[in-house]
Amino acid sequence: RSSDLREEMFNENKDPYAIKSGLYNTLQGLVEQRFVLGELRGDLVSPGWRAKKNMDVYEFMDHYVTPNNKYLDWSGFYQLINQCNDALVTLPKTLINNPLITQNDSVRYHHIVGEVLWLRAWAYFTLVQNWGDVPFFTNPVYNIDSVKATPPVDKNLILDQLERDLIWASKNVYYNWAWNNINRFWNHETVNICAVIGLLGEVLLYRDK
Repeated sequence: RSSDLREEMFNENKDPYAIKSGLYNTLQGLVEQRFVLGELRGDLVSPGWRAKKNMDVYEFMDHYVTPNNKYLDWSGFYQLINQCNDALVTLPKTLINNPLITQNDSVRYHHIVGEVLWLRAWAYFTLVQNWGDVPFFTNPVYNIDSVKATPPVDKNLILDQLERDLIWASKNVYYNWAWNNINRFWNHETVNICAVIGLLGEVLLYRDK
């Protein structure tokens, strides 16, 4: 059973890295959509001639977006959010189940939690920027039937939570770190303190703070 399998997982100090790797894989799949919803929608880029052959892109170029446009599908962002929520529930088990936890392990653990909070905040901020009030979850959902009638939440309540999460992350995510054979270049490919402060700054600017 899946519940039994979950209990058998995440018992080693390297498991947090496996957990967050899946989140970055989901994030990678959202890059194109985020680019269209942000830079293209905001006229910050000039599409090439081939874009006219892609109706979904052309609609954003023409500022006439129809409901069936594929870039309006926000399920990918909620997939990332749900994975982050699951990670935030699962990560504490990697400490509880590890009797040999060291101070360095604890520091790295809090760094990874900060990465997860950043990833969830990034997804929610993208949703708020494009749709305003949206459904808001901070716990993992394992049964889709439980969310079919979920109403949207006031975007200001969501942004309040994002601020709290990013402020916490700014105190726990650091700049340079390494683990076993992970070298310094990894710092340019994952969330560090600069990314946290940058996203927090964007949220504050969006709220006229």
